Amino acid sequence: MSILLSIIIPVYNSEKYLQTCLDSISIKNNKIEIIVIDDASNKKLTKNIINLEKNKNNIILIKNKTNIGVGNTRNKGIRKARGKFLLFLDSDDKINTSNLENLLNVLKTEKNDLIYCRFIKETFPKDNIEILKKLKNSNKASNLKRIAGKIQYLGDDCWPFIVKRKFLIKNKIFFPKNIRVAEDEYFTTKLLLKMKTYSTFDKIFYIHTDREGSLSSDLSSFTNNTDFIKLFYLFIDILVKEKIKIVDKQILFRHLRVLYSRIMFLLPIRDIKEKKIIYRKIKKNNSKIKIQIIKKYKLFYLLKILQIKNYYMFEEMEKNFCSKILSKTKQINNLFIYCRTLIAKGISKILFKNNKNIIYFIDDAKIKNKKFEEVKVINQSTLIRKIKKYKNDYLIIIANNRSKTFEKIRDKLIKNKIPSNKIKQFC
Repeated sequence: MSILLSIIIPVYNSEKYLQTCLDSISIKNNKIEIIVIDDASNKKLTKNIINLEKNKNNIILIKNKTNIGVGNTRNKGIRKARGKFLLFLDSDDKINTSNLENLLNVLKTEKNDLIYCRFIKETFPKDNIEILKKLKNSNKASNLKRIAGKIQYLGDDCWPFIVKRKFLIKNKIFFPKNIRVAEDEYFTTKLLLKMKTYSTFDKIFYIHTDREGSLSSDLSSFTNNTDFIKLFYLFIDILVKEKIKIVDKQILFRHLRVLYSRIMFLLPIRDIKEKKIIYRKIKKNNSKIKIQIIKKYKLFYLLKILQIKNYYMFEEMEKNFCSKILSKTKQINNLFIYCRTLIAKGISKILFKNNKNIIYFIDDAKIKNKKFEEVKVINQSTLIRKIKKYKNDYLIIIANNRSKTFEKIRDKLIKNKIPSNKIKQFC
């Protein structure tokens, strides 16, 4: 009997979560196959996975000899899968079991390239139901693309999408090789650019966990940071090599804005040796044709990176960027930084270097580590209580490039009587 759904689960030292993940898809249905790919985990976890495989006949175990990262591991799963449709499930996430059968019934007659599913998670955005309402009455590709060009969290992660395997293979859509962070962003962009029809599944299906200490949350990793440079040029290559429709442009432009921001904010946190490596990577990837295409699309701010010819220009780019950040905090003594992001890390390095006073970082997510960059982390309710003593001599910096996140935080602060001119988005 043919397999309807292949669930691909990359695993790396996540023994605390794997059992819960697998239990959420433990329904008895021979239309499902579960592909668990052990990315060279510790021996204890590997042994546990092998025991799980013996007890369940629909689990396929693949063991990587060396750690190759989640993107490369998912690519293995795509090639191994026999299902008509594929779902990418993180080992610390789970499926709403009660709605899995409902989904399988939908898949029996599904003809579209992909299905966009409802998810829930602990942090913003906690639910994507509002997007699903906008998408419900149309399966035209342009409708999904138009919204994806505006709302970042629609197309930044692969897990809300259930994709037809034949569609992936035909269009040669895989995760980017040897990129260990934000690999979803490139993959989902390719999905959105190539897909012709879609459908939605608005019952709560995917339950995502924002786990502190996961690979994607490691802001100190130099490898993670330089992956943003690789992704930056991969997105520019799309502009260079493919015919881009008007509705596709906004998706690509949005990702390029975000990646530009990440590159600029990672520079202050790296040492001289690392900066020279970054410079060489940028110079190696620059070319006249890339400059021409960026000018064609009038993305002139990107030329700061693409026109770098020597290390002096590279240093000047960073220096001017840091000066721009500092100018926004001129004559303000007490600074508060919202969100623990790469942007926040970069801002803090610039401010500390110039003797600026960061009072607190603010984060409303549940966290174990109560310090970030050696500064205490508090939540918004504590901030509202403590900020009164600073009167008008303060600024709240929202270190997040997602417009929806900024608006949500800003509106809540204003509701708590924080003046709008005391809230700035740095991105």
